[in-house]
Amino acid sequence: MIPKPSLTLEDLEILHQLQDDSPQIRAEKTSRLNSRRCDLIARINYNGPRR
Repeated sequence: MIPKPSLTLEDLEILHQLQDDSPQIRAEKTSRLNSRRCDLIARINYNGPRR
């Protein structure tokens, strides 16, 4: 089973702040979060799950 990358505290704070932001800023931050998450997933897929 592939481990899901966990959200860091920083990510959670960003998500929490999203509620106060305008849609444009929200989209920007969300895409930044998603790209970080993709990096994590790619790294995990490349290295394989930890045994």
